[in-house]
Amino acid sequence: MKQCGLPVVRPQLLERDRRAFQVADIYNIDLAFHLLRRNGGNPEGVAEGIVTNDFTQGEEGRIVVITGPNRGGKTTLLQAIGLAQIMMQVGLYVPAREAAMSVCDGVLTHYPALEKLEKGTGRFGEEAQRIGALFRSATRHSLILLNESLSSTSWAESLYLAQDIVRVLRMLGTRAVYATHLHGLAASAEELNRDTPGDSRVLSMVALIEAAGKSRKIRPTFKIVPGPPEGHSY
Repeated sequence: MKQCGLPVVRPQLLERDRRAFQVADIYNIDLAFHLLRRNGGNPEGVAEGIVTNDFTQGEEGRIVVITGPNRGGKTTLLQAIGLAQIMMQVGLYVPAREAAMSVCDGVLTHYPALEKLEKGTGRFGEEAQRIGALFRSATRHSLILLNESLSSTSWAESLYLAQDIVRVLRMLGTRAVYATHLHGLAASAEELNRDTPGDSRVLSMVALIEAAGKSRKIRPTFKIVPGPPEGHSY
């Protein structure tokens, strides 16, 4: 990674009970290796294909809801966070310029999966079963990564259920990242903080876009920053 011009750093270990994750210029090392392979192993130019981001979980917010455009970098950052946590816990340097993290007792993920017809539950039923299993394993010291969860039912029902999931995350006191097109979930962050007991605050982050060229065509920047949802997935 250094030969590619990308940073790696020995992470600082934070107290477990802080349930914190603080990184500057994190990037997805899986994406970096993909670009390196596509370049025939030549490190030159690989860094130009990588956009880094700053990301913090702690007292100001441990449950982060990320919204933004399709192909805007939400899933890439979600994966980068999980990879960095695991790399730290097995004693590796992590793909970032600065990093300080609390150890977690598990990285629990909920990603879209193919419907399993033999179960007879349908896609939503299968999603619900996996969410149930996830919460049976989760503690306040876990890291939970949710990617487009509950997208297999109507928008209104998805939002209602997603808000309940975030309420449970807040009561549990865990760290979580939820990448979603449910802009209403991010918009209700302060309401969830106000009305649900717990010490894991909900924070909204958004993948930025820009209008490029004379046509003002919308394109993603792959920068993800704290802020309210845009309300559009483009």
